[in-house]
Amino acid sequence: MPFALDQLKLAFAYSIVEEIVDADEKVHDAERRFLAEKFPATSLESCGFLDDKGELNDDYRAAVAESLERLGNELDLQEKFALIDIFMGASLADGEFHHEEGNVMVWASRLLAITSDQLDAHLDTNDDVGSLDLPTAESSDSE
Repeated sequence: MPFALDQLKLAFAYSIVEEIVDADEKVHDAERRFLAEKFPATSLESCGFLDDKGELNDDYRAAVAESLERLGNELDLQEKFALIDIFMGASLADGEFHHEEGNVMVWASRLLAITSDQLDAHLDTNDDVGSLDLPTAESSDSE
C-alpha cells in the first residue's frame, strides 16, 4: 500500500533529523527538544509509525524506503526547501553547526534531487545560516 505524501514527508524528515542529531555522536537536550517539538509522538502515531510500545515500527521503515523513491520526483522545490529548513533547524538546535551535520544535510538534499546551486541559493536566504561552510557534494549536478 503506497503511503500518502504527508506520511512520506514525515518519515523522511524524521529519519534525516535523527541522522543529523546523531551526526556529532552527542545528543544535547536542545536537540531532544527539537525532535519532540517538530515530531510529536502524536504525529508519528497518527501516521501509524509507532507500535504499542511507542517504538518506530515496520510501517515507518517502509515509509522511509518509499520516501526515497518518491519525494525527489513528487515534491516541488518549495516543499523540498521546507524539509531542508527543518534539517537546518536540527543542525543548529544545539547552537553549533558540525561538519558531520552538513554532510547529512547535503546527502538529504541529493535524495530530494536538489542541486548544490539550488541548496546554496536557498541557504543564502536563511538568516540563521549566515556564512556556514557546507560540505560539497561528491556527485556532479550536471547531467
